[in-house]
Order: sequence, then C-alpha cells, then structure tokens
Amino acid sequence: GTAYLVIRDEKTQNVVKTLPIVIVAQRKPVSISLDKSSVSLTSDMGGYTDTAVVTVTVKDQYGEAVNTDKADGTTLVETDEIKINKVKVATAVAEAKGKVTVTANNGVSYGTVNGKPDGEQIQKVSTTVTIKYGDLSKKLALNLSKAPTGTVDGRSVVVSTSRADSVITTTDATTIDVKVFDTVKGAKKALASDVTQVTLSKGNKAVCVAAVSSGALEIADVEIDDRLNPIPLAVSGGSITINVNDPANGLKLDAGAYTLKVEFANTDVKPVTQSIVITDTQPKITVSRVKMSGNSVADCFNEFYDGKKLESVVAIRFYDANDNDVSDNMNSVSVSYAIVTIMLDDGVCLKQKVNIGLTVRVE
Repeated sequence: GTAYLVIRDEKTQNVVKTLPIVIVAQRKPVSISLDKSSVSLTSDMGGYTDTAVVTVTVKDQYGEAVNTDKADGTTLVETDEIKINKVKVATAVAEAKGKVTVTANNGVSYGTVNGKPDGEQIQKVSTTVTIKYGDLSKKLALNLSKAPTGTVDGRSVVVSTSRADSVITTTDATTIDVKVFDTVKGAKKALASDVTQVTLSKGNKAVCVAAVSSGALEIADVEIDDRLNPIPLAVSGGSITINVNDPANGLKLDAGAYTLKVEFANTDVKPVTQSIVITDTQPKITVSRVKMSGNSVADCFNEFYDGKKLESVVAIRFYDANDNDVSDNMNSVSVSYAIVTIMLDDGVCLKQKVNIGLTVRVE
C-alpha cells in the first residue's frame, strides 16, 4: 500500500510537503530463463575440449534481475556430472554472475547400437541439464557428438554471445569468445589451425586486422581512437577474443553492428563471417559551462555523471574541432568536445567523449 510522510513547519505547524511512501511485498524470484535452449558439443577434437557458456537470468515479481551468486554455496546446477547410461559424458559447472559452463568429456564411449559389445559405436547422444534457482528450474537440451574422421570440407564459427553490452560496472572485463572449427559435412572436427587473417569491421570500415607474420597471428592494423577504445582483438589460431571493454583503463568499443571475418591458408575453403552487436547502457557523463571566463579551460566547466555533479574527476582534456588539445590554451578558446575520465569504484574507470561546442576565455 501507500503511506504518507507529512512534513510540517516547526513553528507554524503548516504542512510544507507530503511525501508518498510505497510499501511493496518482499522481493521473490518468480521466473528463470536461459540465453539458449540447447547446446551442441563435440568430443575428441584432437586435444581441444569443447565448451559452451549458458547465461541464466532470474527475475522477481517486479521484473528486476535477482543476484544468483548465492552466499550459502548452492549452485545453479543439480549436479556437476552429466551421465548417460552411468557414463559421465559432460560436466556443468555454475560460475559467477549467472553463468553455467558446459564441457564435453573427451575419451569416453557413448556405447554401442542396441547395447551389444560388438555393435557399431554410437556417435551422437542427447540429454538434458536441469538449471535451478530455488523452486524455479529450466531444462537445457545437450547434444553431444564424436568428432568426425573425414576430410575437412568447411569451417564454422561458434561465439559465446553475438550481442554484448559494453557497460562498465566492475573490474571484470567484458569479452566475446570466438572459436573457429574445421568441419566435415557441417560437423566440428577440430579447432582450425590455418587461420591467416582476422578482420573486425564496423560498417564498411575495418577497425582491427590480425594477420600472420613470421608464422604467428599478430595485430597488423588498428583504426580506433585509442583514447577511448581498447585493442579489439586477441587471436591465437582458431581462438579469438573480442575485447568489449577494459574497466581498468575505462575503455570500451563503440556501440554498433560489427562483422568478424576469418580467412584461411586453404583457399578452397571460403572465409567465414559472424555478426556482432555491441550496445552501451552506461549512464552518460555531461559537461556544463558555468562561466564564460576563468583561469583555465577546466575552470569554466562542471562535470556530471548520470545527472549528478562530480566533485572531482580523474582527468579531463578539452579539444577543438580539429582534435587539437586546447586544455592549456589562453585567451579565447573554442571547445568542441572533452574526454573525461572518472573513477566508478576501486580499479574501475570510465572514459567518455562529451560534445560541448562552446567558447570560453582564459585569462
């Protein structure tokens, strides 16, 4: 229900203000969802262990997310071991922030057709994994298959997620993990070993290129604003990491639609591509001019984060329309924008570009 706090003047007892106080029921989890309904993993891929990460979201009756990192030590999975016919074929391990990592178990037999010792070996099996939070549960379909033995005739890309939010809140960096596989008739055989070039593009512009140099994949070209953006790619063979943000330095990728393109030494196999979308729900830093003139450019402005005035910032630099740093200029100074660095928490920074478009005078 709603209660009201009545504020009166101490002397006159006249009502100055009435504030409503809404009293709601205690929060409780009412729904659970997974970011994917099924996971397909391949075992025995030449020393590579196939894994997938599932994100679990629990919400209360008000639609707010519930922190699933339980202090009592209970986890989101009923058991770490996933068995079929008493054979452990995979594991499911609950991680922090609602993540569950499912891993195929290598070197095990799925059994034989009809259960006969001399029968044909089973190459594919399916089961389910129960994800739980309190009385809520959801079934995750798990499909397992043995790596094929035929000649490689294609490639496939598997991403941990195709959509990520670059918002910075903790010291944990946000990344997107990408795996590129050799395939036989569409089935994963092994992690690709002949990647020659990886390109991340935004629109028609390549923002980062990694290419083979002296036998190793290295960053060859970067077209980013290193004042604001992290180096977008880290590549090791068929394993690629897209660096969405860097909380220690306050850097993040610009929001937008990206395309990842992977090319190979074997030109008989076409390059593969993957679409990635980066969003940014970070509150904004704003800069307001508070006086027309001062003893420095910075003296003429105040900084705000999420609408609240900041008492101090880690750093602020001002630039003109030609990207020249005018922070220390004198006389009439035209300020096009500023790059502001603030501290959100211990070891957690945020840098943002703030458009200004004003002139001040420094005397």
